[in-house]
Amino acid sequence: MPNQVKDFAPRRSNFGKYRDLVIAIALFLILDLGVLVLNFFASTLIETDAGRINTASELRMLSQQMTKSLLTMKEELREQVPVQTSWAQLSEASQQFDRNIASLKQPPEQSFGAHLIGKLFSGDERAQRTAELAEDVEKTWRPVAELIKPVLVTAQPAADTVESATIKAVARNIKLIGQAGDLSGYLEESATSRARQLRTIQVSAIGLAFLNFLFIVFKFVRRLREGDARVEEAQRETGRILATVGEGLFLIDASGRISPQCSASLPALLGTEFRGGGNLYELIGSMGEPQLVDDLQSFVDILFAGRVKPALVSQLNPMHEVALEVPGRGRRYLTFSFEPVHEGLVIPEILVTAHDVTERIVLERELQGVKDRARGEFDLLMRLMDQEPRTLAAFVEQARSTTADLNQSLMSVKPSDRAYRTMVESMFRSVHRLKGEAYTLQL
Repeated sequence: MPNQVKDFAPRRSNFGKYRDLVIAIALFLILDLGVLVLNFFASTLIETDAGRINTASELRMLSQQMTKSLLTMKEELREQVPVQTSWAQLSEASQQFDRNIASLKQPPEQSFGAHLIGKLFSGDERAQRTAELAEDVEKTWRPVAELIKPVLVTAQPAADTVESATIKAVARNIKLIGQAGDLSGYLEESATSRARQLRTIQVSAIGLAFLNFLFIVFKFVRRLREGDARVEEAQRETGRILATVGEGLFLIDASGRISPQCSASLPALLGTEFRGGGNLYELIGSMGEPQLVDDLQSFVDILFAGRVKPALVSQLNPMHEVALEVPGRGRRYLTFSFEPVHEGLVIPEILVTAHDVTERIVLERELQGVKDRARGEFDLLMRLMDQEPRTLAAFVEQARSTTADLNQSLMSVKPSDRAYRTMVESMFRSVHRLKGEAYTLQL
């Protein structure tokens, strides 16, 4: 016996170590299951309440419809026209009114679970009160129904029969509408109260389940905190590096697949989001020429082969100062550099660095444009210096006079097709003559 007690002691100790966690998980499951069961049966109650509210609200519409049908039938009999439509509407509305009253007087059919939940929220008292209000509506309706029956006996009722039913229906229509409104209002209030109580229970149960869940989470977190701290610190260091560099950094494998980890500046640089699994060749193909993709793939294959040093093939890089249509940024000039990552003798990935050199290239082109304009202006100045001063002055004066005349013609022309045509022809001759004089002076 002592040995047996000694053997079982560690097992009881281990169970005690995890007992609070096991109990918390079991309680969490019980609470979740309870909320699910409550929601299932509560949805049945809500559906039943909505149906009974619609039934009660329909009584007002049916009362109006019957009154309208009787008034229409009365008018049709006086004018001696067919009353089949009014008679059919009256018959349908009166039968539906009776069915709705009978339905509201009886307790709704429910499953055992829904009935049990209904009892918890004073379901019997509410059903009794609903039946009482429905009985009041029926008492007001019954005299009208008795006078409507003779009308519905035959498809061509007598005028005095319709007259009596119409007078009674009109007299009691307002009261029927009011009682039906009270009934539907009580049902809506009851449904709202029941929904509020159910919501309170649900929120309480969910709150308990949430607190229990927090307890479970804290238990696990405390056990995994040290390991997570080391992993998070490594991720923070990597994140700081990737967030600091201004270049676009990412890795690709032999198929061109882009790694999920990339520098923070890369999405803005290429105008797209990197979520891992994307392909560099497809990305470049969507922004550049198809031939560029073929050249890039051939270049990357050479780097993965590892038979040639990257420095020797750097001049073959097809992605040096390449023009790409970047989404959201328009045409940009980018330079991509490629550096193989070695693991022993194997190259599993290549580190790609992307630079945006658009500003430098644009500035170089603008500088070249400025140089070209300055050279052209200097050549023009030299040609002007070769001209005889009086001839040049006469040309300048003639140009001023011609442009002044053109401005005056534009301001004083009459708004007609003929005047416009005459003005254009005159301006054409003046400009052509000025152009010929400039050509003579080699300007």
